[in-house]
Amino acid sequence: MNTLTIILLLTTLGLALALYLQMRASREQSVEGSKLLDDYQKRVDEQEKLQSDYRDLEKHFDNMGEGYEQALLMYDKMEENTRNLETTNKRLEEQNADLLRQKTRLEEQVRKASELLDPVVASLQKETATLLQHGGADRKAMGRLARLAARVAGIAQIDKDSKDAIEREDNIMPEQIATLAVEQSGIHTVDYLKFELQVSPYAASMMVLTNQQAAADALTELLDNAQKFTTEGRVSLRVNVDTEGTTLIFVVEDTGMGIPAADAERVFEKGVRLNTYFDGSGLGLTIARSIARRMGGDLVLDTSYAAGARFTMTLPI
Repeated sequence: MNTLTIILLLTTLGLALALYLQMRASREQSVEGSKLLDDYQKRVDEQEKLQSDYRDLEKHFDNMGEGYEQALLMYDKMEENTRNLETTNKRLEEQNADLLRQKTRLEEQVRKASELLDPVVASLQKETATLLQHGGADRKAMGRLARLAARVAGIAQIDKDSKDAIEREDNIMPEQIATLAVEQSGIHTVDYLKFELQVSPYAASMMVLTNQQAAADALTELLDNAQKFTTEGRVSLRVNVDTEGTTLIFVVEDTGMGIPAADAERVFEKGVRLNTYFDGSGLGLTIARSIARRMGGDLVLDTSYAAGARFTMTLPI
């Protein structure tokens, strides 16, 4: 084998070895590349899975957030409804309590009205029976019956306000009021005490604008009261006018059992009877003051008088 052939053979072997090594390296690189690609793909898949899981988790949290917000809204609504129910319940309790108070007050008013009216009604029945027995000819019984009827009307007027003032449309002399009251009370016919009617010259010489019947009814109550609590002695009715000529003054004075100064106002309250030994409803003085005040005047007890009781009623002229 010549040298050229050996060289050619070595060259071919070298090239074959180089090609083999190159191919081997290429395969190794290919395997390594495939491995890298597989690793990359795995990472990509893992990343996508992580992203998918993140999106699912995010969606879950969003749903939880919406549910939480809805739960909060529902809770707020429940709290509001609870507050509304508590407010409504409180209002109903207050209304119920108010109704109970009104019921109690009405029952008390009915009870008091019954207590006030019962003796008056009993007296009416008694006087009516007397009239029937005498065929309606007993003038005194008729007068008492008229007074009791006026008393019933007076009871209904006790609580009237000042806006329900009694109209003053009678232009008369003051003595006419006193005379009517004396006649209505019948005090001038009582034989166990002395009665005096005194009208001052000033009062006797003037005319006044008033309501004769209402004023006389108030005076009658005062005369009835004096007659009831004066078992002996005297009762007087004085009529006068103040120095300014603007006020008519009636003074009813007796020598009876009197009224303590501490009860000077209490005696005018409805149903108050300081002495239960005497018959009565405890309304006469209440009615009298109510009439006087609704006519623009007043009625007071003079506590400086100690020989009995002295009442002063004033009316505008």
